[in-house]
Amino acid sequence: MLNSSSALGLGAETRGKAFRWLLDTAVLLAVIAGGSLLLDRNPVGWIATNPSPFLLVPALIGGRYGVLAGLTAGLAATLPLIFRSQYEILETLTVWTYTLVSMPLSGLVCGEIHRLVTRNMRRDQLELRHARLRLRALDQQIHLLTEVKDELDRELALTNSDIATLDFEIRRVLQAPPDRFNESLLGLVTRKGKLEEAAIYHLQADGTWKRTAVQGTSDSWPEVLDPSSSVVAAAALKSGIMATLPGIWKPSIPLPPSEPLLVCPLGAEFSPNGLLLVRSMPFHSFNRRTLRTLEVICRWVSEFTALEQRKDGLFDQRGRLAPEDFKQMVNLACLAEKELRISSSVILMHSGNSRPVSAEALFSSVRGAMRVGDVVMTTDSPHPCLLLLLPLTGRRGAEICVARFRDFATDPTRGSLILTGDILT
Repeated sequence: MLNSSSALGLGAETRGKAFRWLLDTAVLLAVIAGGSLLLDRNPVGWIATNPSPFLLVPALIGGRYGVLAGLTAGLAATLPLIFRSQYEILETLTVWTYTLVSMPLSGLVCGEIHRLVTRNMRRDQLELRHARLRLRALDQQIHLLTEVKDELDRELALTNSDIATLDFEIRRVLQAPPDRFNESLLGLVTRKGKLEEAAIYHLQADGTWKRTAVQGTSDSWPEVLDPSSSVVAAAALKSGIMATLPGIWKPSIPLPPSEPLLVCPLGAEFSPNGLLLVRSMPFHSFNRRTLRTLEVICRWVSEFTALEQRKDGLFDQRGRLAPEDFKQMVNLACLAEKELRISSSVILMHSGNSRPVSAEALFSSVRGAMRVGDVVMTTDSPHPCLLLLLPLTGRRGAEICVARFRDFATDPTRGSLILTGDILT
């Protein structure tokens, strides 16, 4: 609703605008009349000139101020023509009807043009103002989204930074010399779990558990361990999986001060021959993610150790596996995917040559390009194929491995075998 002050303001604005166009009309009439008087003193020339210069008055005023101003200016422009004519008024109106009518008509037309242009300009200005407001809001949203994206990028970069190179570090442990194997494994789990006091024990031929690696003060770990004296170690040996102190503790069970926080079995799944004991680690590291990382590392290394023991130390870490062993390794890859969201890849390799190729030839064509830790299985089919498991390796890494296998197989020194690889997972 308009109040009295706003109504007074609008009235004053309207009066001021009317005064302006009346003043402009008078000034234009005076200028044109003076110019016409100087250029042509003949009274007939004012009205007989075609087109009459007085048409500028309604055209300019109507185009500047609108329909009413243009119509009024057109009527005002006819007065000097009528009174300056040598004829009588009625005769002038009869003889010069077209010229006199064209004056207010031109003001009317120019006023309509002014109103159309003004309306379009107001609409465009309104749309431009709305567009500016929307653009400002979008700029603010883009700024917020940019900050959120940067924060998410930082979070994602830090989320998996601790396990980004886990596959490479596990392969380094597998490649370690036998006399440094346990130290390498303990060093890896120490880094991933930020362990302060930990030790690895292995079952000896005489049935004792001897310490083979230690982290922290060696005096706090006995040379020979009695698993039955530790509730957590006994639970780990019985279940074959990692056992933690919070998971098995009960108020009725008295625990010695030296009881480990967690114990993870090493070796075969149902007959472990090694134990990883952790007694001290930061409180913030004792969480589900860290424990699952340690379990995945121990299980992966244990499987390769178990394979080597079953084959009397003749197991080639880049050799072919039996279907049941390959299935067990795939299960471990699924465990890593489930617990740590680390993807593994399975590749199906087969020959692209026109002649039949044996499974042995296929394996020989890729064996030299396989990494330590990659495992392969041959399929029983009319056309032999290879199934390769790339542990803890995503699709991008699998694509790189497939390209390396192809380049390795097409080397003329190895028979130029054409390989086709399909990434199954």
